[in-house]
Amino acid sequence: MNTEILNIIHNVQNDNDYGIAIMKKENDVMKSKGGCRKENIEDVLGNIGDMENLYWTLNSFWVPEEKKPSGNLGTCWVERSNKKLRWMNALWIDIDAYKTPYARLSAETIIEIIGNEEDLPPWNIWTNSGRGIYLIWLLNINPNSERFVGDIEIYRWNSIKRKLCEILRKYGADSNGNAPSGILRFPESINTKSNSDVQYHIVDEFYRYTLEQLANQLGVVFEREVFKQTKRIQKSFPKKIVTDRKPKKGKSGFSQFSLQTARLKDLWKLNQLRNGIEEGKREQSLFLFSNCVHQIYRLTCKPIVQEDFYARLQRFNNQFRAPLPDYEVKKFITKRKEPYPHRNKTIIENLGISREEMEHMTNLIDKREKLSRRSRKRKQIRRNAKGQTKRQIVSENNYQTACDFFRSFPDASLRYLESLTGFCRAILGKYKKRWTIDSAKSDSVH
Repeated sequence: MNTEILNIIHNVQNDNDYGIAIMKKENDVMKSKGGCRKENIEDVLGNIGDMENLYWTLNSFWVPEEKKPSGNLGTCWVERSNKKLRWMNALWIDIDAYKTPYARLSAETIIEIIGNEEDLPPWNIWTNSGRGIYLIWLLNINPNSERFVGDIEIYRWNSIKRKLCEILRKYGADSNGNAPSGILRFPESINTKSNSDVQYHIVDEFYRYTLEQLANQLGVVFEREVFKQTKRIQKSFPKKIVTDRKPKKGKSGFSQFSLQTARLKDLWKLNQLRNGIEEGKREQSLFLFSNCVHQIYRLTCKPIVQEDFYARLQRFNNQFRAPLPDYEVKKFITKRKEPYPHRNKTIIENLGISREEMEHMTNLIDKREKLSRRSRKRKQIRRNAKGQTKRQIVSENNYQTACDFFRSFPDASLRYLESLTGFCRAILGKYKKRWTIDSAKSDSVH
């Protein structure tokens, strides 16, 4: 293997003996070619054969000794995930300059222009990957030998990368692959999209940054720090009794009291929608009604008054199509000693609540209805007073801008308007077609 490639690998890996992953894209599918330590990289690459679309991980991972090698080519087993990171060797930014006005410039010229940015710290390595550029900052993070790279380091790494992407966005910085376990094209590999070799250029191989140094130079303030919560021994003090404490709410947003109250209202609503609950459902619905009333008495710490309890049940029973006799109603008062917990799913199945009836309910709804309500609420939030989404608002503003140019330059070509507006010719063609139709309609009205 070329000594320059080995020199780059050893510079990035910083004399650690942990594993890196080798990936290869075959038929637009990324496949793992195993893991290896840096001293075994020559053996693995020698077995791969060609160097087309070859990738590697700059950061290294934990290599458990009891695991077997991954695949036929690797010499050790590597799990490429943030949870298994062992050393953070580098931080990088992928710049897709071909998507920007700098597309016609050479990689060397773009590097010179980016180097004039005041807030940007000097990078250690830059890469010409054929269609894009990688800027790589080498890091000096040596965690304790007893643990992986923690959540704190990953959070800081991501925060600094987001800041770098903001600075370099006008040059085509890609913020999608925002993970320390990401992969880059291998040195001297072949990019089949551009049919060119991937070239690594070392600027400074000795100096390494810490995350704190990069954050201070970029002005990054870590808004939160993620620490692993440790269990603390709680001293056994006598519990303080609080009488005016607010009821706790569950995952559904209901407290125990509001849950039972909402179910009572839904049962009354169901009785109203059906013009009286039919036979076969009367006993079950009356049992649920008595259970909710019983729990409300219990939650409010009030003694159960038999006359009041019977009057409530009888009032609900009289709304049925064919009310139950009195002795059937009194059974629900004498038999039940403790309230029985019910799930909404069970109540919906027993009473046969339909989807049209759920639209009028507040609590007795299934998961599908809950998700549909949540999506409707989100759609209302996303839209403005005219019912337009953010994307539609931007599109309408762009159309109005294009209309101003059409009026000012009626005989101009799309190519010339493209240079003035910044919109592509395909969009301008659609806007102009729409503008001519709107103009014809307005002329016919006048």
